[in-house]
Amino acid sequence: MNEIIKIENLQIELSKDFLTNPENIKKIQDGIKALEKNVYDFSTESGIKEAKELKTRANKFVKELKEFCDPLEADGKKIAEIRSSISTKLTTGKDSVIDKILAPVYLVEDKIKTLQTKRFIASLNAQDNLNKINEIESLKDFNWLAYKDEALTLLEQHKTFLDNEKIKFDKEAEDKRIAEENARLEREEKIRADAKEKADNEARKAIEEANRRAEQAEQDAKRKLQQEADDKAKLEAKQKADDEAKAKDIENQKRVHNEILEDLQNVTATFEDERIGYDNAKAIIKAIAQGKIRNLKITY
Repeated sequence: MNEIIKIENLQIELSKDFLTNPENIKKIQDGIKALEKNVYDFSTESGIKEAKELKTRANKFVKELKEFCDPLEADGKKIAEIRSSISTKLTTGKDSVIDKILAPVYLVEDKIKTLQTKRFIASLNAQDNLNKINEIESLKDFNWLAYKDEALTLLEQHKTFLDNEKIKFDKEAEDKRIAEENARLEREEKIRADAKEKADNEARKAIEEANRRAEQAEQDAKRKLQQEADDKAKLEAKQKADDEAKAKDIENQKRVHNEILEDLQNVTATFEDERIGYDNAKAIIKAIAQGKIRNLKITY
């Protein structure tokens, strides 16, 4: 009697005739497909264990099938193709029934491994830290199946680590903000001080210039008054000198006239042998002085 291998409601007779019968192969494929209808409660450890036990039995099923088929495959490709189609559909293919059944479990287990790997890895910066915290928050409502307690514990550990990091990043950001604010205030204060100094310097220069102009104006006024006084003194001195000279000239003229008068009045007239006399002499001198007698002038 030929050996029979079973998995759930699927069974295969390990014989060449059975495996080469197309109707039997179709039943086997349908039986494998029917495994997808199995329902497992992945929210419990027992449900996951049950599904994984199915995978173990499926691997054993494929192994026993291969051990039977290996000697026969040397006689032709048909047995090899049949065995491969059964194994691929059940366990080894990309879309194998077992992998489809366990896909939710694999997804959760991969996430658990990722969480374990990411724990206690320092963030690059504050934004990286924030992104990680948001990621942790988004995973709290994920369906962790039977791994919920383990996942939440990992999430809480990671969240605590990230929160401590955030405190550090927040402090660094606050220190930076304070430093920038202080630098800004210092710049503004310097600008105000520079502006005040500039305004003070301009005001001082304006005052100094105004004082200089006022002093210059005062000096100019003094010089003008002094010049006017000097000019007046010079004019007065000249006038005085002129007056004195004129007075001297008049006195000199009087003296000369008196001398001429004195000598002329005693001169005897030509025709009557009489003296010219005082009045006539005076009239003659006056006429000469006024230039009324041609070719005749008085030398002073």
